[in-house]
Amino acid sequence: HVFGYSIACVPAIAYALYYRRSHDAKEEALEETLRKNYSHNIANSEKQRAEMVQFMAALKNPASDQSKDTQNRLDEVLQGGKGGMKRHYRVDQRYYGTDEGLQEKQRQQQKLQQKSKTNKTNDQKQQKQNDAANANANAGADAAAGAGANTVANTVGTEKGSSGVT
Repeated sequence: HVFGYSIACVPAIAYALYYRRSHDAKEEALEETLRKNYSHNIANSEKQRAEMVQFMAALKNPASDQSKDTQNRLDEVLQGGKGGMKRHYRVDQRYYGTDEGLQEKQRQQQKLQQKSKTNKTNDQKQQKQNDAANANANAGADAAAGAGANTVANTVGTEKGSSGVT
């Protein structure tokens, strides 16, 4: 049996050795061809990889000097490649940068503060009403439970009395 399996494995082993020798030679030749014809692409790729490693290191360590540059890069990406944020609403030139505009801003802030105070007082009133309603409901439930217990006790006592068992 061993001899038969050995004979059967010889071609497979021979092919594996042949493939290994020719594959190594092909890979070396391919690498040489790539370095000869595409050396500029390889250099650019290595440079970009080094920059990416530095960028990731700066992200991991925000205390470094490179983190400011990294933060600027990320801001540019978030702003869609534009140097500054784009205004998405109209600016009223009558108020912008004037005393009248400052007064209007203060009026708007006062309105918001008054509105928030009103909402707080309304919330407090609503909470008091809810607490009172819950207290009344709990008192009513306790009274009903007490009356029900008395009824059960009276019924049990009546049954005992009617049966004559003491």
